[in-house]
Amino acid sequence: LLAAAKTLEARVYCTGLDYTWQREGGQWRWHSKEGSRNGLPLPALSGEHQLQNAAGVLMVVELLKDKLPVAQNQLREGLLNANLPGRFQIEQREQTLIYDVAHNPAAALRLARAVQAYRTQQQVHIVFSVLRDKELGGIVQPFCALAKSWYVAPLGVPRAADIRQITNAIENCCLRADIKQTDSILQALALAKSNAESGDIILVFGSFYTVAQAHP
Repeated sequence: LLAAAKTLEARVYCTGLDYTWQREGGQWRWHSKEGSRNGLPLPALSGEHQLQNAAGVLMVVELLKDKLPVAQNQLREGLLNANLPGRFQIEQREQTLIYDVAHNPAAALRLARAVQAYRTQQQVHIVFSVLRDKELGGIVQPFCALAKSWYVAPLGVPRAADIRQITNAIENCCLRADIKQTDSILQALALAKSNAESGDIILVFGSFYTVAQAHP
């Protein structure tokens, strides 16, 4: 990326170098050489990493301010009302359902941290499937200490990982993992709901396909 930017003679703005952000209780502030924003509301999107994402957006806003000015109240409204289905999407029912399209190790690690920060004493049950060209072990590993049980199913698309491949990855990463195989994501979700106790967390993740099939 940096090499491509150099070739294009494009200016690069890096977090921690060209702009910084800091959480301050229930608010946060942002600063760069171009300007600063204080007293910002926390993003409506869940997860501590959303502050880093929002900080990058503010850098874009700052760079475009001469051509596309955004007032402070508009920034506040955007942060408070941002909505992105499939990214730590929460549904409160008998159990708490969390949907996330995380499908690589970095996203999986952030998701695991977000779930850990969200939960109190609830058990976490995971409905999971993934595409075969993904780094299965790296995706599964962050959830080994978090998951009470896994419910895996094939996705039924050409790039889907074989269910045995998924099960082997979980068994190799997570000792004594409780894994249940089903024929579809909907079956996996139904089984997870029937086995989970009231108030438990059911996490559906691993692919855009996984989340989509949980919402037919």
